[in-house]
Amino acid sequence: MKNTVNIVLFGQKYTFSADGNASNIDLVEKKIVHEVDKVEKSLESGSLYLDNLTKLLLATLNIAGDYVKIKEDHGNFLKDVDNRSDKILKFINQNIFKKIK
Repeated sequence: MKNTVNIVLFGQKYTFSADGNASNIDLVEKKIVHEVDKVEKSLESGSLYLDNLTKLLLATLNIAGDYVKIKEDHGNFLKDVDNRSDKILKFINQNIFKKIK
């Protein structure tokens, strides 16, 4: 199902059509705006001027970095769950089924 997404960046409204859950789309829109705001706030104290495209690219790099970190953490979590599950199964096989025989 197509949803209309409105996003305001740098004082300009952009409208897109997107597939997916409306609440997820809303979260993505908020994340983009938040990251762009963070980039702009980080530049306020200095004399460095960056155009809007560069700000958007920095925000995109921040989001991509977050994504990569979350994916890595998730992979490590799954490995940990797998290792713990193996240990539990070994314990069950060695202690419980041993008593049944």
